[in-house]
Amino acid sequence: IMQYAILAIGLIMSGVFIFLRKPEGGAKTLVLKALSSLFFILLAVLIIGDNENFDTAFGTPMLFGMACCIVGDILLDLTITYPQDNKIYTFTVMTAFGLGQISYSGAAAVMFGTHWAVYLGAAGLAAITYFATKLFFKCDYKGYNIPTIFYAVALSVSACQSLYMLIMNQNVFTIMFFIGIVLFF
Repeated sequence: IMQYAILAIGLIMSGVFIFLRKPEGGAKTLVLKALSSLFFILLAVLIIGDNENFDTAFGTPMLFGMACCIVGDILLDLTITYPQDNKIYTFTVMTAFGLGQISYSGAAAVMFGTHWAVYLGAAGLAAITYFATKLFFKCDYKGYNIPTIFYAVALSVSACQSLYMLIMNQNVFTIMFFIGIVLFF
């Protein structure tokens, strides 16, 4: 029950962040974003700590991935707050998020195994996501095509790996992991 309460608090904090976020960024929303991320990290710590089947080969990369993503979250808002440094922040954000997703996928594959269909699905999902955002949302990645493709692939592998985990093992962790990745997507 504690995990669901922490998930609910994290989702509420995220909702407040989204509701209060301003196009120009700002300290208040940055703090709310960081706090909601901390609740999700706390959720992972509780889930990993409560399960004797999770060892350091799994828990360490999961927590490292979350640390990378909180850094990415904070820097993402700084791209808006400090537009003169947008390029360096954007590359760093994509790198931090990409490393986080690679860490999640690697940890999940070590703990739950994987299947060739995960990578086939991820390739398709990444291609659809990349081209759909360009076509339907008119996203122009300018000088960020290569990092965007890298990140789309890393995130798609995480999404497909989490779906595979959920299909193979329905438990609190796989449910929370799948929800987290879908929300991140």
